[in-house]
Amino acid sequence: LTPYATGPSPIYYGSGYLPTADYWRLGAIFGLIFLVLLVITGLLWMPVVLL
Repeated sequence: LTPYATGPSPIYYGSGYLPTADYWRLGAIFGLIFLVLLVITGLLWMPVVLL
């Protein structure tokens, strides 16, 4: 989640609903969570595909 990521993002960012630092910090946290889940899913799925 960044101010440039999706359609509603500029509205939330511009409204001041979240301070800028929190916006980027939360975006990094959720991005890392997504990346970890993607890697775990991929590692579990690859043996199924390769068999």
